Amino acid sequence: MSESLRAYLIADERDIRVYGCHRRALLEEVLEALAERFADYDEQGDVHENGRISHANAMRELFAGELTRPDCGPIYGWAYELYCSYLGEWLPWNPFSPCPYRWFAELDKFLAGRDVPLRFAQLVDHCPIALPEPRELPCIGHWPFSVIEAARRPLAAAVREPASPAVAESLRVVAAWLEKAADQRGSVIMGFYG
Repeated sequence: MSESLRAYLIADERDIRVYGCHRRALLEEVLEALAERFADYDEQGDVHENGRISHANAMRELFAGELTRPDCGPIYGWAYELYCSYLGEWLPWNPFSPCPYRWFAELDKFLAGRDVPLRFAQLVDHCPIALPEPRELPCIGHWPFSVIEAARRPLAAAVREPASPAVAESLRVVAAWLEKAADQRGSVIMGFYG
């Protein structure tokens, strides 16, 4: 198993709503800055050999709000992650690499039992833009600022309660994410699992 959760802090929640935004200058900036990474992803996924859309073209279509390849959901998803990685700040995710998807349900159960209004299900399965059903990874989600703000103090208290070492370590990392995000009103935490 090599799947992991990667998280990015985006300073302005409006920036994650790239679908159909038609922000030409930002698109050109992203395409130029990420050209090599888009090409690497294309090569790793044998995009051209398999007749799939390139990651750069997927990014163009996201900005235009016109997705022409519903069969290429994962490529749109990975292109969106590259965009978020460019625009946002990488958040440390050591306890989540590698991690099985079922780990999120265990963490959500712990959080629910302590009335913490935060769910990993939202971070990995609540994409803020319209994407074709990927049928493959990545799983995409986000925690908006309202959730971050509401969960900060209850999570800090829950982290001090007895828990397994793995749960405690994971939630300490997430508590640090929330504290960092709270300093940037209107920010959002994006999650990508794959």
